[in-house]
Amino acid sequence: MKKLLSAALALTMMFTLAALPAAAAPGEKLEDLAYQNLESASPEQKAAILAAREKIIYGGQSWTVDGSLSLIDLETGAVTPLPEFSDLFPGWDLPAVQVDPPADADLIQESDKGVNANLHNSAEIGFGPAAQFAAFWGSGKAVTVTPKTGPRAGRCNLGVCSGTRQTSLGWAFGLDPRQQALQVSTEQGSFYSLRGNVFTQESQGFYHVSVAGAGSVPGQTEDKPSSGYLDQRTVHFPAGHTWKDGSRASVLPMLDQDLYIHVSPSPESVPYHMSISTASTLLAWYPNLIPGQTGAVFHGSKRLVEDLCVSAAQAADMELIISSQPTPGITYIQANPFADIPQDADYLDAVLHAYAEGLLFGTDTNTFSPDLHFTRAMMWAVMARLDGAQLQSGSPWYAPAREWAMAGGVSDGTAPDRPVSLQEAVAMLHRYLGSPAPNRPVDVNEYGPVSDWALDAMRWALSTNFLYNVIDHTAPTASLTRADLAVLLSRFAMVP
Repeated sequence: MKKLLSAALALTMMFTLAALPAAAAPGEKLEDLAYQNLESASPEQKAAILAAREKIIYGGQSWTVDGSLSLIDLETGAVTPLPEFSDLFPGWDLPAVQVDPPADADLIQESDKGVNANLHNSAEIGFGPAAQFAAFWGSGKAVTVTPKTGPRAGRCNLGVCSGTRQTSLGWAFGLDPRQQALQVSTEQGSFYSLRGNVFTQESQGFYHVSVAGAGSVPGQTEDKPSSGYLDQRTVHFPAGHTWKDGSRASVLPMLDQDLYIHVSPSPESVPYHMSISTASTLLAWYPNLIPGQTGAVFHGSKRLVEDLCVSAAQAADMELIISSQPTPGITYIQANPFADIPQDADYLDAVLHAYAEGLLFGTDTNTFSPDLHFTRAMMWAVMARLDGAQLQSGSPWYAPAREWAMAGGVSDGTAPDRPVSLQEAVAMLHRYLGSPAPNRPVDVNEYGPVSDWALDAMRWALSTNFLYNVIDHTAPTASLTRADLAVLLSRFAMVP
């Protein structure tokens, strides 16, 4: 039985695709039904007419209301208003929407550079906006919504709704994550809902959407002064060695600034570990800190509720201090401990998750070597850790991992020093799960040559979309880098 990686590897926000509207009667065209007179229709006919109209409204045409949405060409920077709803559908009413006030879990605010919201399209194909996957407050200026990445050749549909007006503001059909973005005109003090889905099976998968320029929550209190302690208390550190072993010690102050966290020395002091996370996503992991010597620095946020969880080499009660300024004598560790991984690297989150899970480690104290090729022996070791195996030292070092892989039918144990290819890694993961069948037809040849022995595994992997962000830049027979493997593991964690 597969032991799932932490739910923190799962995407932070999901939406469920809307159910398909009722179909037209046999022999009746959808357009003919949609344009029938509502006033003279029976209640049953009226419901069918409105369902047909909704299917057309969300069925392949972009539109906006009062110029609220415009399309941005990412190559040229050109901004083009979407067609007006009233011009496309004269005499029709906008479909009703229910917009709930933004919750902490999906609220995006005060970000000029952009904050990612992550979308996952389920197996259902929809014709209209589904559940809200992100929300933001208006700033009185234009907010940019950019689907930054998505499945190979995938296109997503995005809708924007006004919570203040309880109405749709526009619908953008078939956005290309590589070429297009939305510009949303906003009012200060109003809140907005983002919704979306896909229209074709080929476009199913994960999409990362950046929202930039959002405003702050109306009436939010001013920041605390950037000096002095923000929180100081004695907390219990349970025994544990991974971030999943920790218990919540504090909720970080919602401040857009660096927060400095450390533990005071005491006779009971022991090495400790800290993690920072939202309700669904691990944001930072700081292992093996020393009381009175090393601590953590983390840039806080006004938009997220962030929990600080702690554990230690052995259970102990210690004084935890959160401050807006560094304490003299404390060396503070960054959330990203690897100097060779830029903060804007698209694989950073995957690396930090694999590091926090104890699956991947640095090649040195402050280096990860993301471009270093991964060997078959390293793959055996990672998969053994994934399975929870307690590997002992051996000669050579990979002997226990190879024994585990061969015993479980994951690998034949040959060529330990050879770089592992994408198709080899996928085949091992496929065997580890018991060689499941694909859940939909796929054409593996679209992504490059695949060896005969790896065809079933690659078909399965492509059908589950867990190769997203890997297959786009790594051919099936190409060797995987350490960064590639981190991304592969993060996607594998979400396979049902």
